Amino acid sequence: MIRQRQVYIALAVFAVFSIGISTGTLYIYTTTGEQIIDLKNNYTPDEVYDTLSNMGGGGRDAYLYVVLADLYYPLAYVALLVLVIGYLLQRMFPHNRMLHNFMFLPLLAGAADIGENICLATILYRFPVRVDDVARVANGFTSVKNIALLVSIAFAIAGLLLRVKRKKDAR
Repeated sequence: MIRQRQVYIALAVFAVFSIGISTGTLYIYTTTGEQIIDLKNNYTPDEVYDTLSNMGGGGRDAYLYVVLADLYYPLAYVALLVLVIGYLLQRMFPHNRMLHNFMFLPLLAGAADIGENICLATILYRFPVRVDDVARVANGFTSVKNIALLVSIAFAIAGLLLRVKRKKDAR
């Protein structure tokens, strides 16, 4: 049984990671004028290498630190989303075990994010040598991550709204 306290702890851990990742991302953008690759949609190998070239050596070094830190970030947001979705499902549909399996959907987003980060770290370590196939795989991971994350967040928001509505109707 998921407890509310566990959700709050996961939220705090997520907030700390979010601040750290956002700070690194903002630093890269303000110093290089380039958006990090993980925030782009449907990128090509040429776009990856143009972005990295435009970042310069210092920007690429900073980006590598962000990518390495981002290997752990999925643990924070996956834990939060799994706990939020699970908490809501257990309270709203306590006897529907099949529906409870939806709480594991964020794991797909987290696994894709980790795959994306491994690819990006490989590209950064190998730069300026091009590994176009790795860039293509990274783009695939980014797409899966974005879709799974959007569906997970939508599921969590829908659950929160339904829970609020049920509480309001119960009064």
